[in-house]
Amino acid sequence: MSRVFCCLVGLFFWSSVVAAEKPKEEKKSVSRKQLRRWSQELVRLRAEVDRLSSQIRTERTQYLLELRNLENRRGQLQLLVDQERLRLRRLVVQADRLRLQLKTRKEAQEEIRTALLGALQSVRQAIQNSLPFRRKERLEQVQKIRVRMKAGRIDAEQGVAALWRILEDELRLTALVERSELPLVLRKGSAPRLVKVVRVGMIALFVLEGKGQYGRIVRDKSGKWVYLKAKKAEHKEQIALLFANLERQIREGLYHLPLLAPEGHTP
Repeated sequence: MSRVFCCLVGLFFWSSVVAAEKPKEEKKSVSRKQLRRWSQELVRLRAEVDRLSSQIRTERTQYLLELRNLENRRGQLQLLVDQERLRLRRLVVQADRLRLQLKTRKEAQEEIRTALLGALQSVRQAIQNSLPFRRKERLEQVQKIRVRMKAGRIDAEQGVAALWRILEDELRLTALVERSELPLVLRKGSAPRLVKVVRVGMIALFVLEGKGQYGRIVRDKSGKWVYLKAKKAEHKEQIALLFANLERQIREGLYHLPLLAPEGHTP
């Protein structure tokens, strides 16, 4: 712009010079050489004006393009901002839903937890009343779930899964005939003895006390499990056959086994 201004000032100055020299031209004619020089200077100045005008137009066009690009970028950035705001609003809605679900789940967990503790107590009582077969280990499994739940190490769903595994094990015990060794109290006031036993499901537990000495774990009048020794030779033979077949891995067959009820108690 400054260069255009200079050219315009030069043209004005040149015009003033020409105007000032007019009276002299009346007295003295201008030489052709001087006219040619002025014409060339005028052409040069006009060319300079055209060049600068073109440069101005070019720069203006570039400026408008940059301005348009900046406007486009501003629009894109605004779009990104709007999208981010929309995403944040969706996240807030999702967070509210999760809070509601967690609250509902927490309430459901508490209900399940209460029901589970009651179920554990029922299973514990059932094990205590069942045959004295590995009762200590079975009760410890139930107690472990109770302790871990109260300590917060497992939630209600994990507790239900653990209880389900215990129930499956208990159900498996009712369907198996098993020969093993257990520490049992055979006499009142005596210490536990390691004896061989045969468990028939969870309905009967026969004992090999010693050579030729057999018996069965039965309930007395008070409901406690006690050991009752087989006295009849027939009963001993029936129990001995069961032990012998299981030792030979014969687990299926038809057996006649004694009930062996305590005195004064009808089985």
